[in-house]
Amino acid sequence: MKKIRVLICDDLPEICEAYKERMEFEDDFECIGAVSCAGSCIDAVKRLSPDLLLLDIQMETKTAGIKALAEIKKSFPETKVIMLTGYDDEEYILSAFANGADDYFVKSLSMDDLLDTMRDVYNDRGKIRVDIAQKLAQQTKRVMSRQNSIMYMFTNIYKLTSSEVELLKSIRSGKTYNQLAEEKFVEPNTIRKKASRILKKCEHTQMSELIQNLEDMGIFEMLK
Repeated sequence: MKKIRVLICDDLPEICEAYKERMEFEDDFECIGAVSCAGSCIDAVKRLSPDLLLLDIQMETKTAGIKALAEIKKSFPETKVIMLTGYDDEEYILSAFANGADDYFVKSLSMDDLLDTMRDVYNDRGKIRVDIAQKLAQQTKRVMSRQNSIMYMFTNIYKLTSSEVELLKSIRSGKTYNQLAEEKFVEPNTIRKKASRILKKCEHTQMSELIQNLEDMGIFEMLK
């Protein structure tokens, strides 16, 4: 099996070490290096040619990662980049996508979520394409009255793994939990637990309300 070669760039050594150690237990990842600043990151990408770069947004400055991203994507467009952030900040997130990020990840989420995100990005299974994210950025500027609600749902939906997104789409299509359980050869309670995780990540209590909100904002169209 060809391993996904990963470079980590984060100014917190404990973050780099935790990610590196976790990848050592996976058959499909190889951590080829870790650096702590934007300048070193650009040099490392040039020297190591990683398949995937985990790049912190805030390092020596609040936007050091975004500035490095723009240069990396210009010089090494084949390198997939996942931006790392400590919290959901729509301005930074939109700037990251506008500068070519393939995805972003909130550090407070689990390592399993990060690994799923890394696999999705490497295999071109990202949930929202960059050009769609750029259009969303333009839309939020034009329609200021809707900006907060759109960005609220946009950032929440990005907390979901790819399998959770697929489950959400299936529920939207009208399939019941029992039907989905039969299709996946699992117990209905397994589907219910996964649905509960989706609701928790999206900060909703009712699945019907969540789906309606996503419909109203056109977010399902971005998930195709």
